[in-house]
Amino acid sequence: MQAPGPGEVIAEKFRIERVLGQGGMGVVLAATHLQLGHEVAIKCLLPEVAQQPETLARFVQEARTCARLRSENIVRVHDVGTLPSGAPFIVMELLDGLDLAEHLARRGPLPIDEVVGYLRDVCEGLAVAHAAGIVHRDLKPSNLFVVPRPSGARGTVKILDFGISKLLDPPPAAVDSLGRTASNGMLGTPYYMAPEQILDPGSVTGQTDLWSLGVVLVELCSGVRPFVGDTAPALLGKILSEQPVPLRVLRPDAPAWLEATVARCLQKDPSRRPASAAALARELGGGSDPFGATALGPGPAGASGGWPVAVGPTSAPGSGGSHAPDSGGSGPGGVPPGPSAEASGAWSARPSGPSWAGGPPAGSGSAPGAPPRREASSDPELPYDEADRR
Repeated sequence: MQAPGPGEVIAEKFRIERVLGQGGMGVVLAATHLQLGHEVAIKCLLPEVAQQPETLARFVQEARTCARLRSENIVRVHDVGTLPSGAPFIVMELLDGLDLAEHLARRGPLPIDEVVGYLRDVCEGLAVAHAAGIVHRDLKPSNLFVVPRPSGARGTVKILDFGISKLLDPPPAAVDSLGRTASNGMLGTPYYMAPEQILDPGSVTGQTDLWSLGVVLVELCSGVRPFVGDTAPALLGKILSEQPVPLRVLRPDAPAWLEATVARCLQKDPSRRPASAAALARELGGGSDPFGATALGPGPAGASGGWPVAVGPTSAPGSGGSHAPDSGGSGPGGVPPGPSAEASGAWSARPSGPSWAGGPPAGSGSAPGAPPRREASSDPELPYDEADRR
């Protein structure tokens, strides 16, 4: 059975306006709420995909996770439902703008103060999620969406895609006979994975997300990632054993305090990273914000030294495009999923690299850590991705 098309009404209240994208896992639709008159985004799993228990569970988990979090910096879920085919759908806010991967691809390395402001936004959203006992586990530029503000003010960042998030204190039904959270296979996007996420996925904490933010900060400032490798095992090995290149080697105009903050985020030992997302936000408050965002305090004391190809925003950088699902093909800086990734239940592939469920594919290749780029892909089996924006 096909997904709903333009003109169809689902759940007696959502009229489908257009297809934002379609792939092997599902379809993303723009729809109008007939009673309220506003547009929403609807994510639908294809009927055959909805029969896969793990995929279905993650789809439902995203809806439940986002619905319980109230933050300006986290995408909102409005409703859930089931199509006549039995496939589930999620109704989410429809966002205008560009994600940070798109900003980076279009503009190159971003101004330091702009990056700092964006990361403070992310920290505010993470603080809400972590307070609710939720670790995102897949933070990266393509999961951080910038919604423009009027009058040229810096846009607000919203965190997307909680599909592989982890509940730190799961209900008894989610715990197996060994006391571990069910489905504790390695999940995430390799370039942004913390060491503990690789070695023991069940041990992730809020500090795991802060590692990922350290990687994101380096990438947005320099256009490269702190860890790259010619193969997936080589990449993971470097994350586990090597020290990252200091930020100011990659971006000489970065302030010393910001380099020190990045170094703390990328400590192998989670206990040596910032104590919380709120603590990291306070450190990032040491930067000025040319767009007028309120600083959250001084820098650290003593600091020194399955979804389809994007239909594509075509507006000029900063003018605000429409959200469409991302390409899942390999590209600069990406590790192609490969057959073994599909067999292991790969969850999310984007230009900035795939997210793997069940462990990385053996022998997967990678390219140097260049900024992600929008490219067409002929792969019909693109995994589930954020689809709550145009």
